[in-house]
Amino acid sequence: FRLGRLLDRAKRFDEAFAAFADANGRVAASFDAEAHRTATDRLIESWSADQLVPAEGSQPDHHVFIVGMPRSGTTLVEQILAANPAVASAGETLLLPAAARELNLARPPFQYVTEQPSAAPEHFEATAAGVSTGPRQAAAPGVERVTLDKLPIHPFFLPLAARLFPTARCSACLR
Repeated sequence: FRLGRLLDRAKRFDEAFAAFADANGRVAASFDAEAHRTATDRLIESWSADQLVPAEGSQPDHHVFIVGMPRSGTTLVEQILAANPAVASAGETLLLPAAARELNLARPPFQYVTEQPSAAPEHFEATAAGVSTGPRQAAAPGVERVTLDKLPIHPFFLPLAARLFPTARCSACLR
């Protein structure tokens, strides 16, 4: 992909197209549908609804997670929310995958959470604080909510998001 972008900038469009086609072919060839299905089944088996319900007395959370596949309206929802001066947008970040790696939950081949974490509660609190520090600090004064992580892979991280931020809001966009 990088070669394609460089060739495109150099106005060598035929070569750029060939480089992009090659890169796309490599990505498509590396996808293993059966492994994806297995990982999805493990995710569903590992996280039950009762594990995701906020504990009584949970502190209010200021995060909003926007999830959905490409072209489902996630960007529009994010823009509508960010038009409110009380909401800031962190855009497409990799905060949840980073948190999953820190908690030793993201495993190849897909790098998303497929099992229930066993870390101590204080480790979750420290990880949650680390995930949200940057976006909260970047927000303007008076901002009450921050949208986080609107990448298409993030539905696979929602159980972890619910564990880290039990009272956060989630907007799921469907097309």
